[in-house]
Amino acid sequence: MLKFTPVYQWIAFAAVSVTSTLTMANELAFVRTQLGEKYTCAHKALDLAYQNLGYKVKYLTLPSERGLQESNNGHYDGEMLRVKGLEEDYANLIPVEVPICYVQSIIVARPHVDLASYDNFKKYRFGITQGFVGLERMVEEHQLPVIRAVDHETLLQMLDKNRIEMAVVNRETAEAFLKSRPADSFIIIEKFVRNVGLYHYLHKKHAMLVPSITEQLQSISHLGFIDIPNKE
Repeated sequence: MLKFTPVYQWIAFAAVSVTSTLTMANELAFVRTQLGEKYTCAHKALDLAYQNLGYKVKYLTLPSERGLQESNNGHYDGEMLRVKGLEEDYANLIPVEVPICYVQSIIVARPHVDLASYDNFKKYRFGITQGFVGLERMVEEHQLPVIRAVDHETLLQMLDKNRIEMAVVNRETAEAFLKSRPADSFIIIEKFVRNVGLYHYLHKKHAMLVPSITEQLQSISHLGFIDIPNKE
């Protein structure tokens, strides 16, 4: 039976430790929201881009606001994808200036709701999902009274039970909700439909990676792997 002297045992342990450290160093963990699993556009683009740079990536699902705090504090390596301008409020996060997904944000409302402008929002009980930066900016910009829900599912339950009269959600979620309701129960208000580009963010500790990942995502975009909606 082969026996190791203390010196050889130390060398073997060190080799395993170095290998483990290298593996961990080449793995990046990004935060995503509860809706993150649905954004296959982001998974495909980021998996391929980081693979080309020699990295593995994994995604952790956290509530929107908590996830931002965790990634901004450096507990994770960044955000899978978020709206543009996030760095204004979260200074440790660096945007990669290539949109990797687009989401269409729409308003689902009770039939009596009539919106001509943002001023009309104040007439109705209006709901959003908390922690979504783009929505919070809209609320702040137009000084809108708002009711917040912890997630899209809860928000639409509130709409269903008439606790709110209108809600902002993405189109995919809205269409799934409307399919299971009578046709005249709710309306989509097209006037406020928005195509929102979503961007990848890295924590500043990975600032040196930003040029490389930007180049990779630009290449992926030019090859047609990132769908860009028509702008009307």
